[in-house]
Amino acid sequence: MSLWWRVLLTFVLALVGVCALTAVAIVALTRQRLHSTYAVISVVSAVAVWALLTIAPAGGDRDGHILDALRPVVAAVPEGATHLLTQATDSSWSPACPDNPTGRAGWGSVTVSAMFYSALPRANILSRADIALSRLDWHEVSPRFEDGDGQYAPLADWTKHIPHATAIHVVIFADAPVSGCTVGECKANWEILAHADPPGFAEPGC
Repeated sequence: MSLWWRVLLTFVLALVGVCALTAVAIVALTRQRLHSTYAVISVVSAVAVWALLTIAPAGGDRDGHILDALRPVVAAVPEGATHLLTQATDSSWSPACPDNPTGRAGWGSVTVSAMFYSALPRANILSRADIALSRLDWHEVSPRFEDGDGQYAPLADWTKHIPHATAIHVVIFADAPVSGCTVGECKANWEILAHADPPGFAEPGC
């Protein structure tokens, strides 16, 4: 069971417990003791059903297979890279932002990223990334800005088929050289970003 589901289950159980205690208190205060047990059971059942249906709608990466398909892209990090930082984020549910009429409730993207420093020439980094990703059945396509992180234009872009996922891409881009480096030793701050949209994907508009 993923961390997200454990948190959700804990929240639901806590919510059910609070509602049960509230129902007991109401019954005791109003002296309606004859059907107190049935009242508590009804309230608890109704709240549990409501929570399961509204808090965690259908969709998302329930079994984690999309995230598992993206994790291997970190193999595209070149040898000799330093300050490596990887992060994997599974899909989570987000309600629509109330102040944005275009926003919709839905599941967020599944992402895997690897950030690193490298002094290798740009062509070498891109070539090594292409070799590594090709071995994982990723196919290079023309890079598009909208497939990146929204800040830097991708220098290369790959895609592949993952069951039940859409908008599947791996992109690579470089930030400015690391500040404080000397001439001939400058290392650029690179990032490899893989992302895919699960069933029920939507942008909340926040």
